[in-house]
Amino acid sequence: MSTNAHIIVPVQNGLAHIYLHYDGYPENVLPALNALTAEHGVEKVHGVLLQAKEVRSVSAIEVEGFPEPRAYEVHAGLDRYFPYNYQHLNGEWRLV
Repeated sequence: MSTNAHIIVPVQNGLAHIYLHYDGYPENVLPALNALTAEHGVEKVHGVLLQAKEVRSVSAIEVEGFPEPRAYEVHAGLDRYFPYNYQHLNGEWRLV
């Protein structure tokens, strides 16, 4: 299903808004990101997301990117709202 969302990752000059193309609803994204983070740690997951730049889908076992991704946008805060925005806060991924 094509439910768009943003995954928010802190970077040096603000917040990177990484576009998630598919299955962006909370019932999919929150368990997937929390499982990936539990296994690999938040810094590793942030790194994978930043390297992907643009995400096709996310599951408990992988972040699937595109072969030629568009660059993510960096904002000072949550400037661009989608129905779903996710950020790692206080030890877990949350809908923000």
